[in-house]
Amino acid sequence: MKVEGTNHLGANTYHYDIIQNTDEWHQIRCGRIGGTSSNTLLVKGKTEDGLGVGAYTMMYQKADELINGVSDVEELKNYAQQRGHDLEPVAKERYTNVTGNIVHDVGYISQGLLFGTSPDGLINDDGGVEIKCPLGKEYVRYMDNLEIDVKYYAQVQWSMYISGRKWWDFVYFNPKFENCDIIIRRYSPDVKVFDLWNKNIKIYEQRITKIIDDYNEKREKGYTILL
Repeated sequence: MKVEGTNHLGANTYHYDIIQNTDEWHQIRCGRIGGTSSNTLLVKGKTEDGLGVGAYTMMYQKADELINGVSDVEELKNYAQQRGHDLEPVAKERYTNVTGNIVHDVGYISQGLLFGTSPDGLINDDGGVEIKCPLGKEYVRYMDNLEIDVKYYAQVQWSMYISGRKWWDFVYFNPKFENCDIIIRRYSPDVKVFDLWNKNIKIYEQRITKIIDDYNEKREKGYTILL
């Protein structure tokens, strides 16, 4: 493990010794908000503290993970997920051939006990890459209008937020489209998104910490709900 740089939340830890999709990787992700769920902390909710319903749903899930750990590793993947996993090495090679950038693997980047990210790859000292391998219909849509899905945009921004890196390449890859099989778009940190995370993360930390503390108090005393 190696600590590299700092960001809005303090020091981060790069876990080069962890392999993605292994039991160890699932364990380190346990209880942490990652890139795929980071968008829940960008939704303005109607609650008193401003968090959205999705943020609370994720909070309860992560609290469960922190309390009970990861008991089982989910092995079932839908077709699109498995397809993306299988095509990712091909997409990385194609990306390198087009850009000249060498993609370096890292298992996980952790930020304390509650946050982290699993980058598809790191580029030099300042960049990274997020790779998606969509089916034809979605690939054509993106090729036509270049409108990134809001969840993917949050995922790219979260990778920079957690890693502290200066840019991130978003890659769409589909080998069926001859001579048009890869689309690469580079993003820089979005100050407005970062500011909103800085605000909502503090609220999230306070709320989930209280949930865990309340549970531990009930567990020690013994607690049964009778209605």
